[in-house]
Amino acid sequence: MPYTVYTLTNTDDTHIYIGCTKDYERRRYIHMYACKRGDHKNHHLQALYNQLGPDCFEFDAVEEHATKAEAVKAEQRWVDYYLAAPEWQLLNIATDNVDAPMCNAEVAAKVAIAQRGKVIPAATKAKISASMKGVNAKPIYVKWSDGTEAEFASTTEAARLLGVAKGLVSMWCNGSSKSYTKPKYGIAEIRFL
Repeated sequence: MPYTVYTLTNTDDTHIYIGCTKDYERRRYIHMYACKRGDHKNHHLQALYNQLGPDCFEFDAVEEHATKAEAVKAEQRWVDYYLAAPEWQLLNIATDNVDAPMCNAEVAAKVAIAQRGKVIPAATKAKISASMKGVNAKPIYVKWSDGTEAEFASTTEAARLLGVAKGLVSMWCNGSSKSYTKPKYGIAEIRFL
């Protein structure tokens, strides 16, 4: 059985995950099963699945190789390609294979050059820092379709317990997300307190 390099692409935008496996069909099943259970190791992939559902992902076998070493090199080549392509958002956060570091020196240099000159205003840095620390966290009120109500201390807590991305909770509370996604999670009302 050959080793397969595959991509898992979000069909709604430009998010992509790259992997390699000896059993492509089994790996495909494992990715979707973990997302369905809500415990995929890749939190970026899990958040997209929670937000968009299983129909928004497309699997493609892009290369086959006779040995694991060849497949790992090919996987790294694809990772490097998508890291250097600014229009794509790579979902890979780690690799179990120590032979294939996620970012080699050449790619790190390309990323550094692409980020050079981008200035993040001090006010934005302060907001990011505060949100990461939970400072100024706004409590959230949720009412489910069955009438059950709950309050959460923060967006982070609400997202964790609802099984969705923090950004989606914020968009729901701000009214900037499409309302049809709330009933999918059984939510009748959600807002900041």
